[in-house]
Amino acid sequence: MWSVIVRVPRSVDADVAKYRLYVNGILDGEVAQPPSGDAQYTYHIPADGDYRLTNLAVDADGNEGMVSDPMPLHLDHLAPSQQAPLTLVSVTWVP
Repeated sequence: MWSVIVRVPRSVDADVAKYRLYVNGILDGEVAQPPSGDAQYTYHIPADGDYRLTNLAVDADGNEGMVSDPMPLHLDHLAPSQQAPLTLVSVTWVP
């Protein structure tokens, strides 16, 4: 499982109460906007692959803002399964 930590910059809009965070358009979780500083969220992604992470701001009344531009994410922890054999090209003595 992948643990992906993102930082959500604090909104200048004082009405923002929290953020909803999505993976490939599916709600992954929420994080409250802290009184100061930026919010931080940890995605737990179970498999290698290509993902798009997005978020949106939510006010205290539950009104949602626009979805952010997607942040592409490529996760790959596996090494290549086949090694390429070496081929000798030349050997030269360099004095």
